[in-house]
Amino acid sequence: MPAEPDLDSPEIEFTVPPYEIEIDNAVAHVVELQHIKVLGNERYVASVWVEWNCYRTPPFIIWFNTQDEFYTKLRVEIAKMKAIILSGKDHIYQKVC
Repeated sequence: MPAEPDLDSPEIEFTVPPYEIEIDNAVAHVVELQHIKVLGNERYVASVWVEWNCYRTPPFIIWFNTQDEFYTKLRVEIAKMKAIILSGKDHIYQKVC
């Protein structure tokens, strides 16, 4: 039988994937999130795809340690997506509208 939870322990908030994040006029879909230990370091890895201006990326992963790092890396991926589309190389993305 499992032990009773310690009700005096700090609360933990989390969101169970899949969920959406609106960021930099794009929508990021987090479809999987894992907390893992690699070579003694605890890290997170998220599987994500992004939609912007009727285009969708293929799924990709982001490795991160903190929520701020995740958002920074996500903003970089969104900026790269926008630059590629605006340069006319949009054939690598799926048109969704």
